Amino acid sequence: MTSKLSAAGVALLVAMAEPAAAQGPRPVTWPAPERVSLAPSGVVGQWPARTSIVLIPDSLAVAPTHWRLGAIVGGTVFGTLGAGTAVALCQSDNPCRAPVWPALGAFLLAGGIGVALGALIGGQFPVAAS
Repeated sequence: MTSKLSAAGVALLVAMAEPAAAQGPRPVTWPAPERVSLAPSGVVGQWPARTSIVLIPDSLAVAPTHWRLGAIVGGTVFGTLGAGTAVALCQSDNPCRAPVWPALGAFLLAGGIGVALGALIGGQFPVAAS
């Protein structure tokens, strides 16, 4: 009997509960856009108002990163290791006369994986401002 009472009490408390302040929607406040005048003499107001521009911060702007360098390094390192492994496995299994095709296939497969991983890792490091 008490288990039914406590289950009903918990259900009643859950149904009557209001969302906490942290769970409610928060209003989004955006910074006020700047107005920039493109007057040729530097004096504001010489050109008509249609030449002023509203600058809104771009939330999709991404700082440049080292993803290309990471892709090159990752592809080279992984591809070379993959080709070396393929040649070593080919020689240890049976004496193959031409390990070129296994080495080329392993280089391309491991190199592709290395390019993806290197680009992801290099993308985490922004380019230093010069």
